Amino acid sequence: KNYVFLHAKLLAQHTPGVKAPYPWDYWPRDEGRSECGYVGLTNLGATCYMASCIQHLYMMPQARAAILNVPPTGAQKHGPTLLELQRMFAYLLESERKAYNPRSFCRVYQMDHQPLNTGEQKDMAEFFIDLVSKLEEMTPELKDLVKRLFCGTLSNNVVSLDCGHVSRTAEEFYTVRCQVADMRNLQESLDEVTVKDTLEGDNMYTCSQCGKKVRAEKRACFKKLPQILCFNTMRYTFNMVTMLKEKVNTHFSFPMLLNMTDYVEKTLMPHQYKEEREKRKQEQENKKASAVDANKATEDDFEECLEYELVGVTVHTGTADGGHYYSFIKERNKSALQHDRWFLFNDAEVKPFDPSQIAAECFGGEMTSKTYDSVTEKYMDFSFEKTNSAYMLFYERRLPEHLKQRHSELLASPTASSRTTEATEKASALKDDEELTVKTDTEKSDDKETAENEKSNTKMTNIELNNSPSEKPDTSSSDATSIEPQASTSAAAATAASTKSTTEAAVKHTRMQIPILNKELEDWIWQDNRQFLQDRNIFEHTYFNFMWQICGHIPQTLLAQTDVTCMAAKLSVSFFIETFIHAKEKPTMVPWIELLTKQFNASQEACEWFLTHMSIEPWWPVQVLIQCPNQMVRQMFQRLVIHVIQRLRSSHAHLYLKTDTDDDGKEVMGNASCVTRFISSLILLMEHGAKAHLRHLSEFFGLLFEFSRMGDEETVFLLRINVIKSVADFYLGNKTQDCIDVGSDNDDNSSDEALSVDKTRPASLDKMIALVANLVERSRGQDFRLRLSTKDYNAIAGGKGFPFLYQQIKDNINPHQTKHLIHALCRWDDRLANQIITMLFTSVTKHTELCGPFFKLLTLLTETQGGPSGLPCFSQLVLQRVWDAAEYCPQSALDWLAFQAPKNKIAHAWILQSADNWVEQYLLAHNNSRVRNAAAYLLVSLVPSQPFRANFRTHSLHKLSAHVYRDLNSDAQIILHNIINLLLRLLRPARAYADIGVHGTTKLTTYFSLLSYCMVSKTEKLMIGPYMRALWDLFHPRLSEPSV
Repeated sequence: KNYVFLHAKLLAQHTPGVKAPYPWDYWPRDEGRSECGYVGLTNLGATCYMASCIQHLYMMPQARAAILNVPPTGAQKHGPTLLELQRMFAYLLESERKAYNPRSFCRVYQMDHQPLNTGEQKDMAEFFIDLVSKLEEMTPELKDLVKRLFCGTLSNNVVSLDCGHVSRTAEEFYTVRCQVADMRNLQESLDEVTVKDTLEGDNMYTCSQCGKKVRAEKRACFKKLPQILCFNTMRYTFNMVTMLKEKVNTHFSFPMLLNMTDYVEKTLMPHQYKEEREKRKQEQENKKASAVDANKATEDDFEECLEYELVGVTVHTGTADGGHYYSFIKERNKSALQHDRWFLFNDAEVKPFDPSQIAAECFGGEMTSKTYDSVTEKYMDFSFEKTNSAYMLFYERRLPEHLKQRHSELLASPTASSRTTEATEKASALKDDEELTVKTDTEKSDDKETAENEKSNTKMTNIELNNSPSEKPDTSSSDATSIEPQASTSAAAATAASTKSTTEAAVKHTRMQIPILNKELEDWIWQDNRQFLQDRNIFEHTYFNFMWQICGHIPQTLLAQTDVTCMAAKLSVSFFIETFIHAKEKPTMVPWIELLTKQFNASQEACEWFLTHMSIEPWWPVQVLIQCPNQMVRQMFQRLVIHVIQRLRSSHAHLYLKTDTDDDGKEVMGNASCVTRFISSLILLMEHGAKAHLRHLSEFFGLLFEFSRMGDEETVFLLRINVIKSVADFYLGNKTQDCIDVGSDNDDNSSDEALSVDKTRPASLDKMIALVANLVERSRGQDFRLRLSTKDYNAIAGGKGFPFLYQQIKDNINPHQTKHLIHALCRWDDRLANQIITMLFTSVTKHTELCGPFFKLLTLLTETQGGPSGLPCFSQLVLQRVWDAAEYCPQSALDWLAFQAPKNKIAHAWILQSADNWVEQYLLAHNNSRVRNAAAYLLVSLVPSQPFRANFRTHSLHKLSAHVYRDLNSDAQIILHNIINLLLRLLRPARAYADIGVHGTTKLTTYFSLLSYCMVSKTEKLMIGPYMRALWDLFHPRLSEPSV
């Protein structure tokens, strides 16, 4: 009973369908939250700009709390974007995983009315502006928060020097664009923004009040500064000379502390600033004091604080055309006794960063490295520009202690609601030294769930308290689920006991800072955490060893029971396929395969269960044979299935062809055996959606191919169910891909290698061609005729231009198997052979630039050795049409003939006999020098001497060695003399191509080079004697320089 109970529990844990399938090469212990406590964002191709922007926003406590505190249905606009942003922030806050996949966010987020294309690079500054603009439109509270955090005001002032009038216009900004070219640092760039410009002479200003041309001074200055001051360094420029976008990599520094006093209206326009200040003060005195006025007065106090500290930098590395963003961000709201903590956020990776390295990492400029110079034998200094430099800078206002708490209250005040009351109640219930216990038992009572939720809320309270300005030094161990280290109990107690006012301030701050996750988000993230923690326990070598012992060692007391071996095999198969093969670390793969083989050998019932299970629910074939990117795993699974089928063959082979009658009275074949039901289910998978994973189908078709070779029963069964037609329809895409969805339910686990129907088929389909060729040949009857059904025959040998053959040749999948298929079709069928050769040459003339695969197949078809009986003479069929093809692609045709001549006697004799018909056309008359060179080599290839042919190829046609000794036998000499006589007879026709004005100076170069190369001895040279007159007439006067 204990064994059965444990077996049932373990089997339920590894049963498909109860959870999302594991990704491939999965090892959760490498994918846990980083040691520094923060979660990264997965790069989906080119989404680094988004990851950097989101991390900056998340690391701002006020923005993080405000976004998470919005009710699920509270968005007035961009609701789906807000929900996905909340999910992302909740994940970054509470997840145990290393990184969040933002694919769902990219689907709903629209920029320029288009969803984010994860493969398209975008400018981070543009995305940042777009994101905060959308936040403003979501809720009034977020709009107020964004205004206070990021929105500043720039004042453009024109002061008349003649009439005393002042023109002032104000514009809001979220980022300040800083010039980098010709600037040394940020201060110089700000000076350029606020520089005074005098308008005089032809550039005089027209006063709007006087209507006259007056001299004036124009200046821009900062009227109001936000809490977070964002700078966008203008690293990209457009070169008007090259008309290309370029990146400025010059050195540009920026301080850790920035004082904006020199750039604000108070300093640059003191008179106007004082007047406006007194006017506003007078208006407040005339009104009764109110909360709004108090807030306004507090804001005025904030605006007097003009010192900012650097809290974040986004770096761009690469060129203006493409590159990568990553960020350095400072941890906010630490205690006074803590050191500054900076972190590098680089997509999924988050790790500590030393802020002293900011200058080296972010300022740009040049760097020097030593390079060894082999000439001087010294190390030389080599300077080159850095491609990594700061692109966006984030500065935060530094406030005195007495204003910090008031500022936090002011930022959070717009979001006060019923959620505030809830936050207060949860904050007051804060308990020290409590840790969240993750329970994996899904059968918890309601009381336990309530307790766990309370602990979860308490944990979040601790997190935000540690982010508060009143935080004390961390002396306790950090929890894996917290973002920042937990404050020690003693420090928290000391803080709470200091004064009553401090305690009240802390509670107020907690009330407005802690993000309260709604129940839906909380359940979602902790369900994921529970699953991840369970995965960490399962994908661990200790657990794997435990499963090995459970599956591989059956207690002696249970061996007598017949069903125990089958039970063990079921558990072994389920664990192996559902879990083990998905692991990144699986050193015991081979022993597991051996164990499964042993268990299947011992139990026919287990074999039948295995195939029956996969025929009813084809989840395992889909996962392993079709979707798995690991070829070794696919091969192991294929061999295992073939072994099971062979194990059952003796008892099931007679059932393969047994027919039954369905409900409609039609005869159905293949239902009597689990083997044939499984094979039929594979055919259905091929027809519905396997095309999306073409790169992985080698083992899928390999399994069908091996099954077809097992015996006559298997072949007949496959032919009876028209497998050939199914394969042809799959390959040519005639079926509509309505899919049962072979794609994974988990989008993150789906293959990114999906290929469209029109793209080139990969070599993984070679077994598909072998399967068809084998079935065609094995269908031949005693009368040598093919016994294919009409559907199957028309699928591969029907249609205009033989589309199935044509497409596989064009795709160059497996030329050798294509040859076997054509041989199988054409044995004792000369008419079909002639039609196929006609199709090949039609394709050559149609695809002159891509005719290589067709000539390669022609080479295989004309091989005379080892062919089956009944084949027509393909050499004669091909040679009859080759010169027709040479009209369209002469170089390819001549090269193919040159390849055939030394090894194909029929081709050799035919080329030599027809030389008078083609030599002049391609060696002399053709305008393409490559074609003339190919014709020359074709003549050389007729000489049966490998050194003679090799020497011609290795020497330049313009600089052939005339004294290379070539040992030719008598047969070679006879053929060589025939070639020389042929060339000498062309001396007289060559006069037509000697006109330099019409044909240039190199028209006959190949001809004379070849003739010179053939002069291997005195005998050959004496053959020129009878043709000296023709040679002289050719030379004089056309080719003599100067004329004789």
